[in-house]
Amino acid sequence: MQGETDGGITLMQEGLANWRKTGSGFHVPYRLVRATVAHLIAGEADDGLRLIGEADGNSGDVWFVPEPDRHKGELLSKIGDGDEAESYLRRALEAAHAQAAVPWRPASRRH
Repeated sequence: MQGETDGGITLMQEGLANWRKTGSGFHVPYRLVRATVAHLIAGEADDGLRLIGEADGNSGDVWFVPEPDRHKGELLSKIGDGDEAESYLRRALEAAHAQAAVPWRPASRRH
């Protein structure tokens, strides 16, 4: 997010590797989607698609169900697969509507 994509992605890869060593299944889709977003920002759609494929949605993180599909749709649109991208984006939208979800906004920073 600060323009240092190579260093940021390296740190995220190290963090994911260390997290995987723990064997934890806690917030799997969330962690993978955050790393996917870094690849999306860096223009590395193929690496992002590889990661998002691991976020299968079977973790029980119901609150986060639409996000892997939304980001997969964004990644697919970057590589020119418009029909499949639209399918994933529609799925994400349907899941969000089913949850009566509201847009997720980061907490505001206090100065």
